[in-house]
Amino acid sequence: MAAVVPNLDTLPKLNRAHEADHLSGDLTQGRTAVLEEVSAAPVVPLTWFLNLLPPGSEDGSNANVQDIKKALISNGAWKNQEPKGWSAFPTTPRASELGEKEIFQGFQQVVEAIATATGYSKINSYLTEPKTAPLSKRNNKPRPDGFFVLGDVAGATGPSWPKIICSAAFRRSRGKGECEDNAKKTMWSLYQVMREDARRRFTFGITIEDTSTRLWFASRSIILVSRHFNFMKKPEPLIRMIIFLIYASKEQLGYDMTMHRNQSQLAIDLGGRTSQTKELLADFAADSPLGRGTRFWSGLFIGDPERKQAALKDCLVECDRELEGDVLIAHRRGYGKLGNSSKPNFNEKMIMHAKTTLMGGVEGDTQTMMNGNSWVVDRWLDLKHNPKQPCWGSCVASTSIGLDPQEVKCTAHDELNFKKRRHYHISFEEVGKPLHQVVSLRDYVTALRDIVIVIEVLRQFGCVHLNIGSANVLFYKGGGRLSDFDCKPSPNPGEHDGTPNFMPVEVTARRRLFQPRDHTRYSPPPFQYFTLHDIESVWWLLAFALVGNGIQDEPPSIIRENRQVEFARGMFPNTLTSALRRDYFTMFDLFARKKHTLPPVLHPLFDIAESLRDRLVMEYINAEKKVALNHKRIPRTLSHFRKTLEKAMELSGGIILVPI
Repeated sequence: MAAVVPNLDTLPKLNRAHEADHLSGDLTQGRTAVLEEVSAAPVVPLTWFLNLLPPGSEDGSNANVQDIKKALISNGAWKNQEPKGWSAFPTTPRASELGEKEIFQGFQQVVEAIATATGYSKINSYLTEPKTAPLSKRNNKPRPDGFFVLGDVAGATGPSWPKIICSAAFRRSRGKGECEDNAKKTMWSLYQVMREDARRRFTFGITIEDTSTRLWFASRSIILVSRHFNFMKKPEPLIRMIIFLIYASKEQLGYDMTMHRNQSQLAIDLGGRTSQTKELLADFAADSPLGRGTRFWSGLFIGDPERKQAALKDCLVECDRELEGDVLIAHRRGYGKLGNSSKPNFNEKMIMHAKTTLMGGVEGDTQTMMNGNSWVVDRWLDLKHNPKQPCWGSCVASTSIGLDPQEVKCTAHDELNFKKRRHYHISFEEVGKPLHQVVSLRDYVTALRDIVIVIEVLRQFGCVHLNIGSANVLFYKGGGRLSDFDCKPSPNPGEHDGTPNFMPVEVTARRRLFQPRDHTRYSPPPFQYFTLHDIESVWWLLAFALVGNGIQDEPPSIIRENRQVEFARGMFPNTLTSALRRDYFTMFDLFARKKHTLPPVLHPLFDIAESLRDRLVMEYINAEKKVALNHKRIPRTLSHFRKTLEKAMELSGGIILVPI
C-alpha cells in the first residue's frame, strides 16, 4: 500500500492556558493567559442575542416581557415616570453615594421583582456579593460579584462552580479600566464553570459598568458578547435575560443530560449503557477555555456482572470531524491491507461510543444558542488589551465614535463562523497507565517503541497523530497504547491543540526550521504536518524521562542535581515560545553538552537520545530541501527509531525513575 501523507497546512493553536504562567496558580497570570488565548470576542446585536435564547420549559419563562414590565410598574419595582428606572437603583450607580457593593445589592431586588411579576416560583436563584468563593475542586478562591445558580442558593456546603449558570461582574463607573476589569473577572468565571464541570456545554455572563450592560455567552467553540444597553433606561433586555435564567431547564442552560452527577462521580449514558466514573485519569485539555475539553476516567458499567474496569473519554469534537470510534474501526478494517505483520497494540479495544444531541435532536454545543444563524461581525471586544494591530482582521482602535471601550471596528466585515462542536463519549476495555505515571524506565521505553510502530501504521494510512504526549501514551500489559485518536485526514482539519513539552519545535514555531539557508529562490512554503513531527514527539518523551527524573537510590549530589533541574527547566519550560527549548533540539552539540548533569547510570541512554536527535535533524533537512516535502526516507527513519529504542530497552532494566 502506497504511503500517502496528507498535506495538512493548518497552523497549530498556541494554548496559553497550558503554559507555565497559567499553571503557576497566580490569579493575575492565570486571568491574563485566559484572555490572551481567547484574544477577542465578537460583538453581536442585542436583539440577535436575545432571540437566540431558547424558550423556557416552565410557565414563568414563557411570560411576555411587556406584560412583566406592566406588572413591575404596577408593583412599583419599575418607575415609569421621569426619572425612569428601577426602584432598587434610586440613582445611577456612578451618581450614588453608596459603596459599590451596596449599590449592586439592588440587582438582587430586581431579580426578585421580576420573579414576583411572573406569578411563578423561581426554579433557579440569584446571589449577589457572595461571602465565600464557590466550592472548587481546583482550589479556586476568586468569586464573581454575583451569580445565578441551579435551584436554591442556600445549601449545606454553599454554591459550587458546577451549579453556577450565569456569572455577574459590576463596576459603578464606566471607563476603559472598569470595562477591562469586568471582562477579566467575567472571562475567568465563565472559564471556571466550563473547566470545573464536564457536563457543561455552555454558560452565560452579565457585566454592568455604571448603567452600561452586556450579556455574555461562552462555550468551547466561541465567546459571544452582546452590544451594550442601558439597564436603567431600557429594562426589556434585562427582563428577558433574567426570566430565561430563573426559569430555564438544565439542558437549556448548557448541561449535558446524558451525564449525571453522583457526588464526586459522574454517570454517563453511552447509547443505552450507563458507565460510572471512578477515578479521573487526565483533564489537562479542559484547562483551555476554547477547544475540546477532553477528560479521561476509569470507571465501571452499571449492571456489569463481571464489574470490569473501562476507560472513559469525554470531549467536544467538531461537528464536521469524523468520530474517534469510527476512525478506529476504519483503521482496524484496514490492517489486512498492509501486507505485513506490523499490527501494533493500536489504542485500546473500543467497547462503544456515542455522540450526544440537544433538544430536538440538534447536534453541537452552540446550535441551541445559535439556531444555525450567522451574523456579519463589524466589531470585536478586545480581550488582550494589546495596542498592536489585532490578529482577527482589518480593525481600527476604539477611538471611533460610537464604539465602547475595548471595542475595535472591523473595516472588512466577517461572517461569524466558528467550530460547531458536539459532545462525544467513548469507552475502552483497557485502562492503561499514562506514561507520566510509569516509573520503570524499561516499561517507559517499551511504550515508546510500540508508539513508533503505531506511527508507521498511521503513515501507511496517510495519517499523522499530531498530539503524542505523556497523557495519551498509555502502558498496558507490557506494551504501549496510543489514545486520543481523531487523526483521520481531513481537507480542513482546523487548529491543532498540543502539549507544550512534547510538541515538535516546528509546530511551536509554525514554520519550517530546517529548509536550506539559500531558500530565497522560492517563497516560504505553507506549514505542513508530517510524520517526522510525530517521531519528534516520541523523542521529546524519551528526553523527558531522562532529563526530568532522577534515579531511585542514586547517591545524592546537590551540585549535579541543581544543574539537572536547570537543564530540565530549559528543555521543558511549559511554554510554546521558548527559544532555548528549540535550540536544544536544533543546534549541534548543545543537548549533548548537558550529559554531565544527569546521573551516570543514564549516560548510555542519554547518548542514544543524542544520536536520535541528530538523526531527526538530518532527516528534517533532507525532507525540507525543496518546497514539496520529501517523505521517501521516513520508513527508514521509523525503522531506525524502533531498533534504537529496542537497544535502549536493554539498557533500562532495573532503573526506577524519581521526579526531580
